[in-house]
Amino acid sequence: MDNRIVELSSMLEERAKVEAECFPVDRHFLQKHINEIFSLDQKEFIFFNLERGSNTYTVQLLLCLPELWEFISADELLEMPKRFTNIFSFYTLIEFTHKFIEINIIEAILRIPEISGDIKKNITDYLIGGWFFNLVKTDGDLLFFEEGLYGVSEDVWWPFKEKFLADNRILPAAISIDEMAFYVKKLT
Repeated sequence: MDNRIVELSSMLEERAKVEAECFPVDRHFLQKHINEIFSLDQKEFIFFNLERGSNTYTVQLLLCLPELWEFISADELLEMPKRFTNIFSFYTLIEFTHKFIEINIIEAILRIPEISGDIKKNITDYLIGGWFFNLVKTDGDLLFFEEGLYGVSEDVWWPFKEKFLADNRILPAAISIDEMAFYVKKLT
């Protein structure tokens, strides 16, 4: 891993705690570091931050940096989980992509032969255990978009959603709790 990614990511997480207006991080805070962020390998920046295990921070970090996803293909998106070293990386990627890009990569991940049966079971157990609520935008998320607190608009994700949905391995996300509950029931 590029030390610059490690150092910048660590610095951003630490400084965002005290400098970001919207906890744990927002685009307003990231803006002064944007050139530095985009001078790095974007795929590795995403991967490293997913691996850090800080779910809330990483989901919001990725939300505030839509440009990171501009050159990520569906193949690259589905290659990332093959390299994950902990279950929280899976949860974070699934939460971010489902909630904000509004794509469902759960079944695609469950079909990756390189991912162990234990990891796949942990993912389904996580969802069945009720954590699927984390995968749907809340009224608070919608308000934060409306008020500009994240520093990015919700509609910035639509082109990425369309791009990823062009791949038949990726499904549209469930956008309500009821839809998500029905989907999770089908997984069992």
